Amino acid sequence: MNLSNNNEETFELASKTWNRVINSATKTGYREGIKDGSLSVFQEGFDRGYKVAFKTSFLIGVYKALANCIATNLEHPMEIENILHATKKGVCYLCETKTKEDKDMHEKSISEIECYQTEHSDRILKVLQNHYNPLLKELN
Repeated sequence: MNLSNNNEETFELASKTWNRVINSATKTGYREGIKDGSLSVFQEGFDRGYKVAFKTSFLIGVYKALANCIATNLEHPMEIENILHATKKGVCYLCETKTKEDKDMHEKSISEIECYQTEHSDRILKVLQNHYNPLLKELN
């Protein structure tokens, strides 16, 4: 009888230990899965944003170089001056829209903000292109 009780106690202790190990492994696996998933999503978003930002920044750099190379006595329209000055910090839509009409920006989805940023960057590049292309044609 005593042997039977010992076996039951051993089995119960082993069962508790097993459950603790399984619960611990499950929690650890869950945490690692969330971390890996988050890093994957962040990396994907970063890569996409970096590609778009690099292209935009490169083009703005070209226009800024043109502004410095074309006749130094040439006066640029105020809109162009403002764009060239503001682009020292980049062409960030969110940075430029800290006004009352965009208080609900935090409620917008990432894809909506991404769309606003693309439209904003495209508009700025178009303004610079429309200003500098005629000047370049005159120089050629």
